[in-house]
Amino acid sequence: MFYEGLLAFHMARTQQQSHLITRGNEALEVIKMHSQVNPYTFENKYCLLEASRMELLGLDQAGVFYQKAIDSARANKFPHVSGDDFCFNYAVYSTFVDITT
Repeated sequence: MFYEGLLAFHMARTQQQSHLITRGNEALEVIKMHSQVNPYTFENKYCLLEASRMELLGLDQAGVFYQKAIDSARANKFPHVSGDDFCFNYAVYSTFVDITT
């Protein structure tokens, strides 16, 4: 569900199809529910999906949520998604935050 949401938001930026935004929002809601029950595993994913949604909508807060995703991943010991090792959506991350720290 998480990757489906990321891909839907990413594809919505280029294809401008409303059903992709709907799929991304549905994934975001599912991950949000999971993050409320199990923040250790899902908080970073929720923050990343929220950042992707905000970026799609052109909202300035996207950078804040990208940073929250990194901070949550680091705090919860998910190094593979917390910075330099994060390859999926790396280009998007690097436009908002300094991921080398």
